[in-house]
This record gives sequence, C-alpha cells and structure tokens, in this order.
Amino acid sequence: MAKIDSASLVLVLSLQMLTNVLILLLNKHTINIGALAVLSLADLISLSFNIFIFAVFARAILSWINPGSYDAVSSVLTSLTDPVLNLCRNFIPVVGGFDLSPLAALLMLQLARMMILPPFQQLAAILS
Repeated sequence: MAKIDSASLVLVLSLQMLTNVLILLLNKHTINIGALAVLSLADLISLSFNIFIFAVFARAILSWINPGSYDAVSSVLTSLTDPVLNLCRNFIPVVGGFDLSPLAALLMLQLARMMILPPFQQLAAILS
C-alpha cells in the first residue's frame, strides 16, 4: 500500500480553499470556514474522479491505437488505472476478444461520483 503524503494533501486542500474564496469574493458571496472546507474537499474529490475517468478513457484509446507498446505515458496510465481495471476484470470476463473492464470502470466511477459528491455539496449548503 502506498504511503499518503499528508503535507501535500494539506497544501492541495489549502490551495483549493484559496481558489474557492477568490471565486466567491469575485461573485460577491460570503461563506464560513466550515462550508468552505467541505466545498473544497468536494471539489478535490471531483477532481480525483475526473483524473481517474480521463485516465481510464485514455488508456482504452491507447490500447486500440497502439496495443502492447511501452512508453512513459502508457506506464503512468497503467499504474494509475490498474487497480480500478483489475477490480472490474475480476467480475467481467473478456467477451469475444474485447476487454470490457474500461467500460465497467467508467460506469463504476460515474456511479461512485454521483453517490459521493452530493452529500458533501448538501453539507456545504447547510453550513453556509
């Protein structure tokens, strides 16, 4: 299991909070610190889902264009998407020579996003 660098997470959360404060100030809105923290956390979770979704999509396209190649981009995409795709491969077999695990992973990521983000957004609305 990979170690999590808490200093990096705090920095990213702080930068996201600063971004949200600036956006709210430009729109002439005010928000308390609790709601700001929850809203920033929701934005970071959304960004993480976007990264995974685009990585799975890019890996699927690369597997069609240049299957079996090894380069820096493929290596990064493989290391990022393998945990999600391997989970899907355990449940979905290869059908007619086609690996449907990227499709299942995209569906799973979108469903997880729809289930995880709304409670954070509702909590931020309640706190503000």
